[in-house]
Amino acid sequence: MKAKSRTKEELIQELEVLRRRVASMEESKGKGGPEEEARRDGEERYRLFFEGSRDAMLISSADGKVVEVNQATLDIFDYTEEEAMRLPVLEAYAHPEDRPRFRQELQEKGSARDYAVALRKKDGTEMDCLVSATVRRAKDGSILGYHAIIRDITERKRAEEALRQSETMLRQSEKMAVLGTLTAGVAHELNNPAAAAKSGAGQLEGAIVRFGQARSQLSQLDLTAAQQGELQRLTQQALQRAARPQEFDALARIDREVELETWLEEQRIPDAWKLAPTMVNLNYDNPGLRALAERFAPDQLPAVIEGLDTTYTVYNLLTGIGQSTGRISEVVKALKAYSYLDQDPMRAVDLHEGLDNTLLVLGHKLKSGINVRQEYALDLPTIQANGSELNQVWTNIIDNAADALGEQGEITIRTHQEGEWAVIEIEDDGPGIPADVQPRIFEPFFTTKPPGQGTGLGLDISYNIVVHKHRGNIKVVSEPGKTCFQVWLPVTLEAT
Repeated sequence: MKAKSRTKEELIQELEVLRRRVASMEESKGKGGPEEEARRDGEERYRLFFEGSRDAMLISSADGKVVEVNQATLDIFDYTEEEAMRLPVLEAYAHPEDRPRFRQELQEKGSARDYAVALRKKDGTEMDCLVSATVRRAKDGSILGYHAIIRDITERKRAEEALRQSETMLRQSEKMAVLGTLTAGVAHELNNPAAAAKSGAGQLEGAIVRFGQARSQLSQLDLTAAQQGELQRLTQQALQRAARPQEFDALARIDREVELETWLEEQRIPDAWKLAPTMVNLNYDNPGLRALAERFAPDQLPAVIEGLDTTYTVYNLLTGIGQSTGRISEVVKALKAYSYLDQDPMRAVDLHEGLDNTLLVLGHKLKSGINVRQEYALDLPTIQANGSELNQVWTNIIDNAADALGEQGEITIRTHQEGEWAVIEIEDDGPGIPADVQPRIFEPFFTTKPPGQGTGLGLDISYNIVVHKHRGNIKVVSEPGKTCFQVWLPVTLEAT
């Protein structure tokens, strides 16, 4: 069985007990018999304990002069025994800045436990050490000397620092992973409207040329005042329909396009197959076209229909370009609001806006059959918070919910206020989190995802943001068919 590691306090106490025992036995020196044998046994045990320690052990006189050191002292500090015995303890080992406070604490308290100091080797190299020391006193209270145990923790501190740096890098990696998710989402959200705007702009050039030609043909018609009024009305109607295209069932649209194309061909209207879809968009049917033919002469009708077609096409393309660029502007605005660019870290934050912006940038993951319900409390106040960091919390939770649901399911986001707290609940109807896993989900590096698909830091980062940075709370309730993350945030940080 492995022996239990002893603390430096226990080592000092044992050292003192052994020294007293040896001192007591010194008094019985020369008496022979069992006392002499016990004395020799005690000295041997003391020597094995003193020399066998891997920590440096020093014994000094009342004036601070070293009277005894173990081998570990010589190994750690690179002194020879003669050098170690010649120098005062503090001057030999302690950093000049540490000497006064160490001497003061030792004199005031009679001991110093796990005192973190920087000590020096013979060549001046500094080491991080923990020092424990006690004062040896005579029966009258006078100081006889000092016992000290020194543990070199330089490598341990280096390892701890390396671990902290590693954790920092991993946390940064998690943030970059979140950024990658957002970048993919934003790229997806921007790509569609950008492509639509580009396509619309390409088509618009040719449509404008046709529009100009059609207007020229209309200007050459010998129209009566009534016909000019009717044409103006039809043109205005085409502009309105271009801004709000008519919705048709796919099969119904095909049937009507075939019907109108046939009628236009019967009237010998050129390019009937091109004109038919536009006339459907303008909500014409056969009776409507026949009514149009009654108001214009046969030689006027082709130019009138061509004029309505080009008018609708140009303004429909302009509307599409406007909607696409508007969507791009909306996404960029939401992304800026999501990251709270150019704003103070702590400010009045609208939680609903942050949740909506998060849903927007995660939209590409939520379109594959996942329904999102937003049950917001209308009276939820703004809170003092770091909006960008809270959005990272919403991103982590909603992204995990989407992963758990796969391609089908529902996410419900609720908000309400309880006293001085704003409460946000994000619930999904996925498979749930196993009971034995739930206590560990906020642990750093813990993940149930396959290797390479998660760092296990998303919920740990979320926990730190909510609990440590915003003095709130985050918990989860889960069972098959329901997982609900509940986040409590103080409305004002002063209230906590």
